[in-house]
Amino acid sequence: MLKFLMMLLILSLGCIVPLQVQGADGVTEVLENITQQMADLKSVQVDFVQEKKMAIFSAPIVLRGMLSWERPDSFAWHIISPIEYAIIMRQGVARQWDGEHNVVQEFKMSSNPIMRVASQQLQRWFSGNYEKLATEYDVSLISRQPLILTCVPHKDSPEFEFIARVSIQFREDLRYINKITIEEVSGDLTNIQFENSRLNETIPADAWRTGPVRPHA
Repeated sequence: MLKFLMMLLILSLGCIVPLQVQGADGVTEVLENITQQMADLKSVQVDFVQEKKMAIFSAPIVLRGMLSWERPDSFAWHIISPIEYAIIMRQGVARQWDGEHNVVQEFKMSSNPIMRVASQQLQRWFSGNYEKLATEYDVSLISRQPLILTCVPHKDSPEFEFIARVSIQFREDLRYINKITIEEVSGDLTNIQFENSRLNETIPADAWRTGPVRPHA
């Protein structure tokens, strides 16, 4: 579970806005606009529905949960159903909770390269500091209304072997995203729909705790 979530965070969030774009008219301007719209974000709370369609299964796997982020370095990913799971990254420490076994694991992100990269990319994305994001993807502007970007990994990037394309649909005000779609080389497909986004509001204390949480009000 941890490996899948970290791959999802790094690939879907980290590839949103790399600035080395080849042959994509208007993309740089759009990315600069997104940067401006998101620059004043101090916190985010949002519900999500994640649907993963796997080639080996006839029915998709659907997860529901909440995402919380707060400047400068706090991030929480809670899965509420059909399983309970949480990973909290804060002040250089990551805590992982498995609801089935009620076990908490804690470790420093400095000793875990995957977690460290995920944390760095998340902070850069939410702060609007896109110049420092990885430049391993070709970005294309698919639609302006709604704004949709696609990211395709370069052939020399590690993700090229298993990620075919990532598509991101933004909110109308460009201050957050509505949907992420990850197409894998294997044929698997992951859709994450974001709902009930709350920007710059006080985040409840239980968002930073491992254990069951209540859905956002």
